Amino acid sequence: MLRDPLMTGLTKGLNIGYQAYRPVVVFLNGEYWGIHNMRERLDRFYLEDHFGADRDNLDLVEANYGDYYVPLLYADEGDMEAYWLLHSYVEENDLSDPLVFDSLNTMMNVENFMNYQLSEIYFANSDWPGNNNRCWRERIEDGLLNG
Repeated sequence: MLRDPLMTGLTKGLNIGYQAYRPVVVFLNGEYWGIHNMRERLDRFYLEDHFGADRDNLDLVEANYGDYYVPLLYADEGDMEAYWLLHSYVEENDLSDPLVFDSLNTMMNVENFMNYQLSEIYFANSDWPGNNNRCWRERIEDGLLNG
């Protein structure tokens, strides 16, 4: 119960979507239910508050993996069009080519993505990469991703 909030707290300065938390004692109808973690919800309001995104103009994609690591991809907000365009770009191009990589940097925040990947690996997160993967973008006219 303390490990996950501690690990996410260590990423606070990396700009990778740190969710604040507070341990709370829960009682339901006077019955003690234990200590639980109260956390910020990672949704369009979170993205507006923490990144200045327009909460009504977002694509927020979540990926979880069910049985046999079959991906369950869906849009919590907006649609998946830009996600699939980015996915196709990565699959179809040689990222070792500096021009291709520079172009990728205009489509997504590569440094942010690397920080997230490195953090999860360093923390040996056993609930990853199979769960709780989200990516988002604010919809803009002149580019693919902005988040």
